[in-house]
Amino acid sequence: MYAVCAQINDVEVIRIPQDTTGGRLTVQADKVLEATANDSSIKLIFLCSPGNPTGAVVPLSTIQKILESPSFKGLVIVDEAYIDFTEASHPGQPISATTLLPNYPNLVVLQTMSKSFGLAAIRLGFALSSPELNQILSNTKAPYNISAPTALIAMQALSEGSITAMKEKVQKVIKGRTFLLDAFSKMTQDFGPYIGGLDANFIMVPVLNRQTGKPDNERAQKVYQAMAETQGVVVRFRGKELGCTGCLRVTVGTEEENEVLLERLSTVFEQIQ
Repeated sequence: MYAVCAQINDVEVIRIPQDTTGGRLTVQADKVLEATANDSSIKLIFLCSPGNPTGAVVPLSTIQKILESPSFKGLVIVDEAYIDFTEASHPGQPISATTLLPNYPNLVVLQTMSKSFGLAAIRLGFALSSPELNQILSNTKAPYNISAPTALIAMQALSEGSITAMKEKVQKVIKGRTFLLDAFSKMTQDFGPYIGGLDANFIMVPVLNRQTGKPDNERAQKVYQAMAETQGVVVRFRGKELGCTGCLRVTVGTEEENEVLLERLSTVFEQIQ
């Protein structure tokens, strides 16, 4: 959506490919800084941590390297829509870029109520930044941009009891993610090892060609379409993304939903060999 918004406002977008070595999909800070050094008109750098569909966090050291570069004089915006799902993969480690805010006035961290809170319908996100930048954002935003019902629901969701409930649901999602990973690892004719990271509420896995054993975009797209059209289950085809040949992005559901997913995937894989 950042690229879409830029296009609507006639703002140029420069895309920096991620490092796809080993299927990890990581931000190449040196290439980002090379772009800013070569083009002083670049004023905003967007990083998604965890990324979609990569499912991988951007290390804080990478974010700091970009923030501290003398070649860049703009804002670094870190989108943390999926940040609440990262703790299990990085126990005891600081992961959120919010920990960097006291030291970097040009850092903005974006979070949302749409993922771990399950409140996508209220369309509410928030930005965390320095007091000075917060004041500028407040001065330039549209008046009354958050409705009273949305604000009320958000305040209730941020209560102590609701946050506890959210964390419990996140743990169930992480448990479901582990369950699906284990199941996918046994489907060796049809799925390869997962791509990217395990820091979100989804898994990205390549669909294999049964004859060659290699990721297959054509088969993956057929599986995606059959799941949606004949099985009533929507997964996302991501085979056109860099380093994601043949990949489907599978969202982790409830225990029952995960069982249904596996059952219907097995049906489709037998139909599309």
